[in-house]
Amino acid sequence: MTDRIILVTGAGSGIGKTTARRLGELESVVIVVDQNGDNARETVQDLKQSNRGAVAIEADVSNPNVWPGYFQMWKRNTKDWVASSIALGSVPKDNA
Repeated sequence: MTDRIILVTGAGSGIGKTTARRLGELESVVIVVDQNGDNARETVQDLKQSNRGAVAIEADVSNPNVWPGYFQMWKRNTKDWVASSIALGSVPKDNA
C-alpha cells in the first residue's frame, strides 16, 4: 500500500477514521471524505501529525450526485483504492 492514494468515505469518525489512520500507517496518501467537515479536518490533522499525507473533503456521499465528480477527480489523479465506511441507514420497502 506504499505510495497509494486512497479515498476513504466516512473517515471523520468510527470505522472510517480507523481505516484512514491504518492506511496512513501504510504510507498511503489518504483522501478523507466525511459529511462533517470538522471531523474530516480533524482526521487529516491526526494523519499529518504522524507525517502522513492527507486531504479533507466535506461531502454527503449518500447523495448519488456527488459520486461522479469524485470518481472523475480520483481517476484523473490515481487508480488506487476507495474504502467506503459509511452507514446509509435502512432501505425503504418500496426500494428493496
